[in-house]
Amino acid sequence: MSSSFDQGNLGDHDWLITRTGLPSIESVVDDAEPITEFVCPPFIPPRRSSRRYSMMMNALCMGGVMNEWEKRVIFSRLKPVPPVVEEEFQRRLCTIHERNTADYIHEVQLRAATQAAVAQEERRLGYEEENVKREAVFARHKNLTNILHEEIKICRARRWYTIVLSHVFLTALMKERRVHEALDKISWILVPVIKRRSEVKRRHEEAEKLTRSNLDNIPFPTPNIILSMYGTFFQGWPPRLLEMLARKARPIYLKAGNFLMHEGDLDRCMYMITTGSVSVIINDRKKGKKRTKECSKASFALTPPCYVGEFALVCKEPRSASIQCETDVGAWIVSPEDYEEVAQHLSPEVASKQREATDVRRRANLQKFFPLRVEFLRHFPYFEKFSTEALKQIIAAVEPIVLHDGDPLFSRSDMDSSAYFIQDGVAILIDEDGERRSVPRGSCVGIFECACSVNERKRCTIISKNYCDIWRMRREVLIDVGMSEPAALLYCRSAAKSHRAKEVVKPANPPISVRKDPYILFTLTRQLMNRLWESSVPVIYLNDEKLVVQGQPFHQFIILHSGAFETTILCGNGEHKVVRINVNNDGYVMEVLSSSSNNDRSKGSTVNSKMFFSLILGAYEYASGMSQYSSTVTSYGLSEAFVVDVALFDAIVPAELKEIIQEEGEARELVRRCHKERDASILLSNMQEGFASNYRKGKEIPTKNENNWT
Repeated sequence: MSSSFDQGNLGDHDWLITRTGLPSIESVVDDAEPITEFVCPPFIPPRRSSRRYSMMMNALCMGGVMNEWEKRVIFSRLKPVPPVVEEEFQRRLCTIHERNTADYIHEVQLRAATQAAVAQEERRLGYEEENVKREAVFARHKNLTNILHEEIKICRARRWYTIVLSHVFLTALMKERRVHEALDKISWILVPVIKRRSEVKRRHEEAEKLTRSNLDNIPFPTPNIILSMYGTFFQGWPPRLLEMLARKARPIYLKAGNFLMHEGDLDRCMYMITTGSVSVIINDRKKGKKRTKECSKASFALTPPCYVGEFALVCKEPRSASIQCETDVGAWIVSPEDYEEVAQHLSPEVASKQREATDVRRRANLQKFFPLRVEFLRHFPYFEKFSTEALKQIIAAVEPIVLHDGDPLFSRSDMDSSAYFIQDGVAILIDEDGERRSVPRGSCVGIFECACSVNERKRCTIISKNYCDIWRMRREVLIDVGMSEPAALLYCRSAAKSHRAKEVVKPANPPISVRKDPYILFTLTRQLMNRLWESSVPVIYLNDEKLVVQGQPFHQFIILHSGAFETTILCGNGEHKVVRINVNNDGYVMEVLSSSSNNDRSKGSTVNSKMFFSLILGAYEYASGMSQYSSTVTSYGLSEAFVVDVALFDAIVPAELKEIIQEEGEARELVRRCHKERDASILLSNMQEGFASNYRKGKEIPTKNENNWT
């Protein structure tokens, strides 16, 4: 079998191509080897079964033999492979090697790259062309979507516009209806009041007109006329002051049948009647509410000259009776302000007698008309836990006190254990610096000394301004009532202590006890010292009250501010001493109360100045990492301190400093040694080894490294 070869038209792989003709079935059968039995391998089943496939598989599985026609068809499909001519193959291979030079290969690569670039560019242009179409389609779609959304919004807006408009209309209609109803109600309520006020105003105008027209018919109350009036109110007054009082009075003229005053009125004016007669009517409510003689339980006449309403003037009591004019009456009105202005010029003897008489009446009126009430005591935090019955017992045991202008309730340095409730009037508090401030009515003063059984001298003075009505509660009364309700009494003491602590003046800067404390200097930075002082709150401790107890959990710092404190200290020689520390602004002084060596000479002596005691309870425990207090400190008398919660302070301490305090064993050993030997120089001389110093060094090293890198 021959094949043609064209060297000029030879392609890259044309040398592998052989051109042969398709043989006939007869030639294949004649040239083939003898046919042996052929067993077909199993076929992969098609996706869909067919009848022919089923018959073929059945024949194979049953051991059937292929017929002659099937064998010939299979052989006709097999292409015979011509034998390889080695010389021709070598010749063609050499030709290929000669052709495949570097330039030819580079040219083929360039042609392939060019074709690839052209194809890529065609694809890119096609993509861009299609992308423009896609963007146009997307823009149309987006535009249609926006139009649809706008139409939906407009449709919803139209619906909501109707709803909102209806709601606004109904709201305005309801508001207008309420306004009309309110106007009707106000008119229904205020019309009688307006009519009453109009009537009163008209009567006042008529009374003023009547007074002006009858001014000549009202005799002037000369000193002789005033002294001739029935009663002892003006007894001892000099004529000069009586004339001054009469000059300040205002005239009034009333027709017969009118009332000069009504029972129960709170008017504080006094009337000096110089012409006409009046009847004093004491109403009997059992007979009726009418203020007539028929409904009265007592009635008597007064003839001029006379005066009425003097106790309402000086005692601030309601009118105790009604006064009706029997004839036309001319009188002169004295106001409380005018009376006070004139009464200041009275002699001490006359003023004292008049004051005694009015004070008795004022105290009786205070108990009768203005007693203490449970609701009044309830608004004070001290009495929140007391029962109503207990408060009623307190109200029944309090004493009324009435003060005139300038009278002191108590003075500075007085020993007074009572609490005072200002029922009416205004008092003036004068503090140690001479600064004055008002104490309004409804206030309670002195509750700390009363509730906490503190016998300290008053630090301020309280005087009355004009008139003051005050209730006094003695300490014995509160203690007796509190014994039946101890929980309420303890709560009262706690509230009184909290109120008293608010009066403690906290310095703006940390005191020297904080700035110079060795434990604090050794442990904390200057910034943390300031934060410690800023977060402190003042606290008051009573006599024999324990500030800290040895073995209890360490949960707060206590900065001793003022007062005396007792504790037991361990000296360097192993001796135990019970000492009293007197703390003030200048520092502290320790006094030995008892000693374990039974040395009587040491009792009452002053401790060596080199012996150190920290005025910050908890500073040693914090520096040494202890979780419990190492000593017991008791307040001797009344003392003041500032407290800082350890948990709150720990929240502002940097984590690096906490880690240093926990890991520095040598520094902690110095702290324990200082506490054991009571020698502050141990820490002061080793400040460079302290926790705060190591913390500052750790902060400086990264800064230096950053500077070196820069």
